[in-house]
Amino acid sequence: MKTLVKILSITLACLVFLLSIPFIALEIICIPKVTNKILEYVPDYMSAEAEIGKLDYKLSSFPNVGLKANNLVIYTHIPEVRDTLLAVDTLDLAVDVMAFLNENKVNIDHAWVKGLLVNAKTINGRNNWDVFPASAEEDTTSTAMPEIRWQNVEIDRANLSYREVADSRSAVEGAVPELVEGFSLSVNDFMLHSKKGAFTDKAIIAGAELGAENIMYNAHPNTTYSVGKFSTKIIAANSERGTLLKTDLLMPYVHLQDAEFSIDSTSCAVKANMTADTTFRKFNVEELALTLDNSSVSASGYAEIVSKKEIYTDLALALSSPKIENIIALAPKSVVDMLQGIRLQGAINADATAKGYFDGKEKLPVVNLNVDLKNIKGSAPERNAKLDRLDLKASARYNQNSKDSTYVQVDNFYVKTGRSNLRLKANAQYKKGKEYINADIKGNVDLYAMNQLYPFLENGKVRGVMTADLNAYFFLEDVTNMNVSQIHTNGTVTGDDVRVSIPSEKLSLYVDSLRLKVNTNTGVVSRRTGTLDTALVNSRLAFSNLNLRYKRAVKADIDRLSMMFYADDLSGNKAPKLRAMVSLRGIDAQTKDTVRFKAKRMSASANIAPDKEYSFVPTSSVRLSFDSVIFASKKAGMMLDSTRIQAAVTPNFRKYRRFKKGETPIPIPASEQKVVNTDSLYRLVMGVLEKEDVADEFLRKFRATGNIYLKRFNIRDAYFPLPMTVRKVDLDFDGDTLNLENFRMRVGRSAITLNGEVNNVRRYLLRGRTLNGNLNLKSRRIDVNQLMRAYTVANEKAEQNKQLSADANVEMLESDSELDVDIESTAEIDSTTQASLIVIPQNLNLSFNADVDTVLLSRMKLIDLAGRVKMKDQSLSIANLSTSTEVGKMAMHVSYTCKDLKAAEASAALEMDSVQIGELVNAMPELDSIMPMLRSFKGSVACEASIVTQLDSAMNVVLPSVNAGIFLKGNDLVLLDGETFTEIAKMLMFSKKTENVIDSVSVEMLVKNNEIEIYPFMVSMDKYRLGVGGTQGLDESFNYHVALLKPIMLGLDVYGKDFDNIKFKLASVKFKNSNTVIGKGGVLIREDDVNFRSILHKNVVESILKKNE
Repeated sequence: MKTLVKILSITLACLVFLLSIPFIALEIICIPKVTNKILEYVPDYMSAEAEIGKLDYKLSSFPNVGLKANNLVIYTHIPEVRDTLLAVDTLDLAVDVMAFLNENKVNIDHAWVKGLLVNAKTINGRNNWDVFPASAEEDTTSTAMPEIRWQNVEIDRANLSYREVADSRSAVEGAVPELVEGFSLSVNDFMLHSKKGAFTDKAIIAGAELGAENIMYNAHPNTTYSVGKFSTKIIAANSERGTLLKTDLLMPYVHLQDAEFSIDSTSCAVKANMTADTTFRKFNVEELALTLDNSSVSASGYAEIVSKKEIYTDLALALSSPKIENIIALAPKSVVDMLQGIRLQGAINADATAKGYFDGKEKLPVVNLNVDLKNIKGSAPERNAKLDRLDLKASARYNQNSKDSTYVQVDNFYVKTGRSNLRLKANAQYKKGKEYINADIKGNVDLYAMNQLYPFLENGKVRGVMTADLNAYFFLEDVTNMNVSQIHTNGTVTGDDVRVSIPSEKLSLYVDSLRLKVNTNTGVVSRRTGTLDTALVNSRLAFSNLNLRYKRAVKADIDRLSMMFYADDLSGNKAPKLRAMVSLRGIDAQTKDTVRFKAKRMSASANIAPDKEYSFVPTSSVRLSFDSVIFASKKAGMMLDSTRIQAAVTPNFRKYRRFKKGETPIPIPASEQKVVNTDSLYRLVMGVLEKEDVADEFLRKFRATGNIYLKRFNIRDAYFPLPMTVRKVDLDFDGDTLNLENFRMRVGRSAITLNGEVNNVRRYLLRGRTLNGNLNLKSRRIDVNQLMRAYTVANEKAEQNKQLSADANVEMLESDSELDVDIESTAEIDSTTQASLIVIPQNLNLSFNADVDTVLLSRMKLIDLAGRVKMKDQSLSIANLSTSTEVGKMAMHVSYTCKDLKAAEASAALEMDSVQIGELVNAMPELDSIMPMLRSFKGSVACEASIVTQLDSAMNVVLPSVNAGIFLKGNDLVLLDGETFTEIAKMLMFSKKTENVIDSVSVEMLVKNNEIEIYPFMVSMDKYRLGVGGTQGLDESFNYHVALLKPIMLGLDVYGKDFDNIKFKLASVKFKNSNTVIGKGGVLIREDDVNFRSILHKNVVESILKKNE
């Protein structure tokens, strides 16, 4: 500390001198020979001489006045001999003159010092830097110390040294004294950078970065301290609010040598953040950390000097070192000598807190201590001793005022030497003022050595360590008084690195860790209630890293398996009490290449106890949890991720006596009920498991309620080429009812979300009754094309019986990849692929309110599709469906009925408004075959269509069964100059035009009996008015009549077997004013005709709406 004070004194003296130069220069700035004048003034301010090689001034940035000096040297005559005190190669200053003259403030714009030399000495108690004369009496006329502020202060290449010297004078007067060295301090290549700082009468604040090439301290004869290249950042402040110190110091090389310590080549770092009040009685340590190599000591907290005899502390101390040998090296030599010949290595961590009052006598703070030793190894070759490992994790607390909160706890103490080890876990504390101890002590046995001494596996090999475990907890007074009933112990068996192999059976087993705990009538404390449990059986078994190989048939790997079993009341005429738990982590099991099972984590627990209402039957609560569980065979695979299943299961029993219809049910008393005890429950469960359909039998014999939550459920099928994923399912079930919440399913690029309720589940599964449901369906996209293509490919592969290996299915489930089939959303299903019908399941009555953003169907992209979907009587109907497409908005009703794979029936009613004709034909290419002349028109039309048809087994339309009606209406249509129209215009003597505008047109068509009947309609175009009508066969034959009604009356028949061979013939006009009228939209309607197209559309809509009720 004294050294630091002396260094700070030297530095302050230098700064005072450097700061005084501009003040002197300001007084004589206008006087010639400035340099000489400054040198003349130096003796007036200090007892020293000065030399200046060169002095320059700068007034360009006034009011900042710059001063630059080269080769500045100050000589001191203290104590006697002329010696260099300070030398500067270059000094560059800039000071605000006006602030000094007007406000008595020194504002330093910058101060750069290069090549600084400070040579400080103390000889016989006199300092050679005491160059300022001491005033005999106070100068009352002097002005107050000016306020000093600075920025950009830099010192580069500074060398600082200090020596303390005393002389040994001879008794003979005039004899030459002999100098005796005290201690010395040197700092080489010192640098300092301060961006900003201030010194006022109220506060001092400064921040700086410091560094040096090396620092050397010698205190003769046996003390040497040296530090290699170091750097630090410091922020210091002192004001009316208190004192602040922040520093970050780094020293990559440290050498300390004295009588007690010897440290060499150790890097050091110090961080500090501390404050104190103005009285220096309250101290707050935010951070104080010392790091030596990889070892660190840190402290934080608060301390206050309450009185002369009492201190209040709230402090924390921490020690951490990955190498305990580093800590030993820092110990005093007496400790190091005591450990001579013993080699230790390992990690140590410790922390402690002290909070409270301390007076050294009666008052002691509350002390908490934590110690953690890790992997401590040691050897003493001279003693032929070896320590393989020592671990210690312990904590302690001392509270002078509360015994019950005082304790010593050893969380883990483990020591191993050779093939033996000892593990201790203990807790000593006070409970209600009594000493209480709880301890676990373990010892081990080497299986290989045991088998050599006492062979128990003659045809095989065994290795590993088995450990006996003892747990005890008791009050010391019970041990003293031999109160055995209150001394609790239980036994365990553990195994580590257990290997068993029987070559003759091709069997190998490896268990990295095994834990078995068996307690029978021993009085185990329940972990849940804390009460004493005297169950008949209470056992636990745990494995970790289990590997099993048996011939080539079985292969199983389990990271961790734990089981618990509790049983009571297993005999007698009572409902049993059973509790079991199984937990698996990291399991991978396989039987040849047929079945494979993988799981990251899964657990199952069951609790069986007498029902609270009906005590003669047991109620079972089951909880299952799955995380990344994969089950795969050659045909299919599935994966469950983050799944929870909770259920309560009760055997079904008759609650009421048999009664006839209309009679009041009479409950059967509990005394007359048959008790379901252990034997009857066993027979009931085994009867279920023996059935071929276990699930069906379970639903008959038991009633279950509960909840299922799935984060993700993936399904892969060897035949179906698209990945199927169910996400975020929250399902409640209670007997016959399922409540779905956020049921999300994805198949390929199609995804849906379902919410709602499904009823009558149990009767549907057991008796084939109708399954009812009311659900809301939402989707961002449904790709019908991809689904149909995948369904078709699946049928093909099923016929070919193509299968994958179980491993291949597992890889797909883990990677979410598709099969090696490109299932694209194409406009059409590949013509070479045979499609097939989709049969609607029986006994379903499900309703869906659908809301789909996008549906890809054939070449159409349906946007914002909404409607009500009904699945009933093996029929699927969609009513009030609305959507938008590339061709326009659409309203639709659809029905599909399929009861087997032989045939199906489909019907639809469609309404569209403002449809572009070209886009309509592109989206529905089937219209081109029905009305090929549509391509000759350009513009938008309104469309109303309906169809009823049969589908064959390949999902093709059975043409003779088609009954359809189409209505098209448009205004301002453009008739393009096509080949057909050109011939018609020529024969009817039209004026030739590239485009002909049709004011309005309305067309009604009826499809039946393999023929399309086009009702007569009128076309107004330019000065012409035409009537058009006729028939067209689905075999592409046609027969149309075109009647020119204005300006002249002329008829033309257009006919042919196909549109590649069109024939024309003039004929008499068939549409005359005497038997036709012009209806709305220009339609020629016979007054006595019934509009069959309109009736068909109405009937189709009503039929679909009825199915959708």
